[in-house]
Amino acid sequence: MRPSIAFLVISKFYDLVLHVVNTHYKNDSIHLYKCIFDEAIKVAKAIEQENRIDCIITAGSTYKLLSQEVTTPILSITVSGFDLLNAIKEASTVDSNIAVVLHEKRIIDLDKIADMLPVNLEQRIYKNHNDLYRQVDDLFRNNFRTFVGTATVCDYAEKKGASAFLIYREDAVHQAIATAKQNYMDRYRELQRSRMFQTILDFCSDGIIATNKRGTITVFNSSARSITKIDEKSAIDKYIDKVLPDSSIYDVLSTGKPQRNVVVSLGDIKILTNRIPIVVNDEVTGIVATVQDAASVQQAENSLRKKLYAKHHIAKTCFDDLIGTSRQMTACITKAKHYASTDFTVMITGETGTGKELFAQSIHNASSRKSYPFIAINCAALPENLLESELFGYEEGAFTGAKKGGKPGIFELAHGGTILLDEISELPLNLQARLLRILQERELMRLGGHGVIPVDVRILAASNRQLDILLRSGHFRMDLFFRLNVLNLQIPPLRERAEDIYVLFEHFVEQYNPSLAETIDNYRNDISAIFSSYTWPGNIRELQNICTRFIAIAQQEDNVMKIVNELRTNLMNFTDSLEGIRPHIILNSIKKRQTLTDDLLSRVSMILRETDGNKAEAARRLNISRTTLWRWLRTSKMDGKLQNDHVINDHSS
Repeated sequence: MRPSIAFLVISKFYDLVLHVVNTHYKNDSIHLYKCIFDEAIKVAKAIEQENRIDCIITAGSTYKLLSQEVTTPILSITVSGFDLLNAIKEASTVDSNIAVVLHEKRIIDLDKIADMLPVNLEQRIYKNHNDLYRQVDDLFRNNFRTFVGTATVCDYAEKKGASAFLIYREDAVHQAIATAKQNYMDRYRELQRSRMFQTILDFCSDGIIATNKRGTITVFNSSARSITKIDEKSAIDKYIDKVLPDSSIYDVLSTGKPQRNVVVSLGDIKILTNRIPIVVNDEVTGIVATVQDAASVQQAENSLRKKLYAKHHIAKTCFDDLIGTSRQMTACITKAKHYASTDFTVMITGETGTGKELFAQSIHNASSRKSYPFIAINCAALPENLLESELFGYEEGAFTGAKKGGKPGIFELAHGGTILLDEISELPLNLQARLLRILQERELMRLGGHGVIPVDVRILAASNRQLDILLRSGHFRMDLFFRLNVLNLQIPPLRERAEDIYVLFEHFVEQYNPSLAETIDNYRNDISAIFSSYTWPGNIRELQNICTRFIAIAQQEDNVMKIVNELRTNLMNFTDSLEGIRPHIILNSIKKRQTLTDDLLSRVSMILRETDGNKAEAARRLNISRTTLWRWLRTSKMDGKLQNDHVINDHSS
């Protein structure tokens, strides 16, 4: 930060400044103008109009003239006693009669100094340039031919044929430049603080009004103008109770005690105000009052909630991100889109890994609440005591270890948005009752709290368990079930949308390793056949994991067909290991492994005849393993019957 400086000087002084600048300040913006008196005024006005000079440095009577004509900061070069003695010493080498002519300031001790020197000194002062001429002329008449003084004095004396010695020295020029730079930095910092303060005032959403100790308004920012509908000119220097109609505001001036959250009426609107005293040396010197209207408070609250929580509580998935072209998937997406256009509670059911949360996020992003938070919480992932505080929040001191100031629960954080209660079937009965109240009353009370907090949220619930079974066993409240089950969305398992399996696999490969996608496309039929013969107990989550494992092996193995065969073996072995654990997944129509319906027996028999007794092919068509098929045949005693009918081909199996 270097200021632009102009020197307005003449004759000897000009030469001195030029020497100093060229020697020491070549990189600074310093401009020299050789002018004096009226001409100096014209130059100063011209450079001020161009707004390219930050400071003017001059001396003597020119300084006084310019101070009255321009607003640009002006400095006068000061002369020390040492400078004056040096000038007198130089003059004494020429003449013992020396005239010292200075501007408006007499050196009091100069006569005493003269008694110590072998010279005859005559000191004169002048007020303006006309007075300067008279003083020099009078000294000439008294036979003084050697002068010490300002540049103007030296210039006039030399024109009359006298010797002249400038009182200014290089040190004075250095000091003037340093002072100009320091003053510039001080002004810059002060301007910066002033601009910052004004910017804060103008862009603060709250109205800010400040007064002096008498209660008259000294500051009235743009928000205050907007809220009160009062122009700044009409407010400044007026008593504050004329703007905020509340006489109790003067209590702040008299007592020094702040007043917070005071509501006053201003026309048709309610104004929320805070009044804080300005205290200097234990004395109240004024008031700062903030004003807000109800609309701005609500907008600020909504904006704050979005900024604080939206970054961490957003729904990333939309309906366009859901992959699947099967009839079941298309119908499910269509229904979900219709649900998104409403504001009703949705119960999302489906097996583990079918994508219940992805559907919940998509519903939120397609709803009118998409600009507000989406928060998902797994009811089975937290202990009961933690789950309660997470859902409903708590006040300070509600329990040991409670956070200072308390903590809002997810219902408060999701205000205006959507909450997904995943694994709702695992919600404890006492929390089910509290959740029911929120759904009914749209309000909650924090743990350890006494006040009721209104909330506006949409509830989406998800479960992979049959809630009707939990209802009959008493583990789930019937009234809550009917509150949640307003709209029902059943996500189909992967085995029921077989045509989507390879499409999903291809998507995951493209996502994780695009370079591999083209290679595996040559094995589409083999991979599709393997996937079709598997029952996918883990659904899409399992498929994604298998795809990851496939890619990891493929990066180290060149023989893709070998990897495909290994994939087939692994899936078949895993299917066998599930026998007796989750038989309802192996075939959806079988509720218990030991029971085979007549329809299923007929189907197995028909497929075995179609495959000419090839058990491997029959098992593939039934979406079961060969081990399972053998077990069914033994259990139903079909094996012997089919052998007698010469249907089973052991060699082909």
